[in-house]
Amino acid sequence: MSERNGRCAYIPDGYTRDGFIEGTDFHPGMYFVYRPTTIIERTVINGSVRVEYSKATPDGFAKSEKLGAAALIDHLLSWDVTDPDGNEVELTAENALRIEPHLFVRLYSIIMGESLSDELKEQESEKNLQPG
Repeated sequence: MSERNGRCAYIPDGYTRDGFIEGTDFHPGMYFVYRPTTIIERTVINGSVRVEYSKATPDGFAKSEKLGAAALIDHLLSWDVTDPDGNEVELTAENALRIEPHLFVRLYSIIMGESLSDELKEQESEKNLQPG
C-alpha cells in the first residue's frame, strides 16, 4: 500500500495538500493550500527558469523569477499573506514577487516537491480525506 499516515505517493489530478511555513526573523508564519507538482511539471518549470537565468542578463534574471512566481500561483489555491495593514493579499504572480525572498524560496521548494512544509508535513487537506 502506498499511503500511510495521511501521505499519498500518487498525485492524482486535483489533489491538494495543506502547507505551513514557520515564521522567522524575516517573515511571519504562512498557511497555504497547494497542488504539488508532478515530476514532469517540476522538470519543465525548473528547466524554463534555468534557461532564463543562464542568459546572465538583468532581463533573464527577472524573467526567471517571474516564471517561478507564475508556477507558484498555478499551484497555490490559497494563502494567508496579508499586507502591513492586515488586509489579505490577492493570490497573483505580481504579489508573489513581493513576498519576503526567504518565504518565496521556501514556498517554491515545497510546491516543487524539494522540501517539506513545517508542522503540517505532507498532511492531506480535508478535501482529500472526504470520501467520494
